[in-house]
Amino acid sequence: MHKLHFKILNLPIRIESNSPQFLQHVGNIFHYFKVFRSNPDVDDGASFCVFIDQISTISHRNQVIYQSSCYRYVLEYLEYKIYTLLIDRFSDYYLIHAGVIAHDDKAIVLPGSSGGGKTTLIAGMLKNGFRYLTDEIGIIDPHTLRVYPFPKPLNMKIGSLSLFDNFEPEMELINKHEMSIEDKIHHVLVKSSSIHAMDKPIPVRDIIFVRYDPRGKSRLRPISRANAIFELAKCSFNHYRFKKKGIDILESLVRGCRCYQLRFADVGKTVSLLKHLWCPDKLE
Repeated sequence: MHKLHFKILNLPIRIESNSPQFLQHVGNIFHYFKVFRSNPDVDDGASFCVFIDQISTISHRNQVIYQSSCYRYVLEYLEYKIYTLLIDRFSDYYLIHAGVIAHDDKAIVLPGSSGGGKTTLIAGMLKNGFRYLTDEIGIIDPHTLRVYPFPKPLNMKIGSLSLFDNFEPEMELINKHEMSIEDKIHHVLVKSSSIHAMDKPIPVRDIIFVRYDPRGKSRLRPISRANAIFELAKCSFNHYRFKKKGIDILESLVRGCRCYQLRFADVGKTVSLLKHLWCPDKLE
């Protein structure tokens, strides 16, 4: 059996598999996190065994927890399971489904559902000098209200890739698995020089709720802080854990932020619009 060991923040993970290709795909997903050459102590972490065959299986704690004949489903379920463990481990932090980028060491949080365009928008901003924290989970310290980096490769459909003539030097395209013959998903690695330091949480300056609208035009409008609190709670992975305190955390967070709603169709025009918001003196 082949083995892969890595650590996401303080969660050690060990994966064994009969397939080196599968471990390579897992390694691509968690590319930015520390990889161990020797066995880490996973007593306080997670250990999985994945057997790839006509019917593939995932085992955890010596019990089969998932099986499928589809390679893609096996990979996606393992990724989902690791994220679930991560959310449980960091339950003391307020977790939001959001992309996060940075400018001048201040965070811009981009909450939104999958398929809402935030990953495509983040890729466009990285091409224009912004730094990358995450496109999946915004990890917010409820006491300092700072957000921690949780970088992972950008998952982009091949149609979105065509929007960017050249990913270098900020990003590097590597193949992921095929979603289908017509609809491929690729990992896009963000280069280390464009990633915010992993051990340095930063304060939030702006919260922008993003939605892709191909039939409309790009527009950015302020929203009330009360509306922002309501929408953030809807995007939270663990708001229920905090009960009333969750609203208090969000009230404190938005008090020091500008809050907007963004509808966009054209990435280039939207990037120019946002650059004007954050660095008007640097526009050409």
